[in-house]
Amino acid sequence: MKIPVPKFARHQKGVGMIEVMVAALILAVSVLGLIAMQLKAVRISGDSQARVQATAIAQDLIERMTMNDSSVMQSTDGYGPTLSAGSAVTKPSSLPQTCLSSACTPAQTVAFDVGQAAYYAGTLLPDGLLSGRVAATDSKNLQVFVAWGGTKPIVGSSDDACMDSVGGILTYRPGANCVMLEATFP
Repeated sequence: MKIPVPKFARHQKGVGMIEVMVAALILAVSVLGLIAMQLKAVRISGDSQARVQATAIAQDLIERMTMNDSSVMQSTDGYGPTLSAGSAVTKPSSLPQTCLSSACTPAQTVAFDVGQAAYYAGTLLPDGLLSGRVAATDSKNLQVFVAWGGTKPIVGSSDDACMDSVGGILTYRPGANCVMLEATFP
């Protein structure tokens, strides 16, 4: 026995295929959106990890400074002059080990501490750099900068500078990949 097909059903041939194609298009757009969100989350996670690592490096250097005698800070070979040389500290080819077991002079202590911080910045961060500066003439405030990803650890108006100084107030430059920690020494 033949079942009669209503007239409206005869005109709907291929409509199911169009519905499947529309559903596949919606699914594809949704999946692309999810992939884009995942990629952004991975990038932000990497930026966050670099920021934490840079903060730890700067904090470690400041803690090393505070453990040393204040004469090390103020000497001509001290942390201030060493870090304020005007450019990033050159990363040593290997992790400095010289002051781990023997007594060191103030200049050797500074070179050891700054060398280790520069090594960690250059090794743990992409294009990692370390520098610092005395906040103002005759100031006992030392600012330690750690930068990565093409940002220079300096204060200035160039596009790749870490911070800008407007009226003596430091502000991070937009898009800068850096941290600055400041410590006051006696």
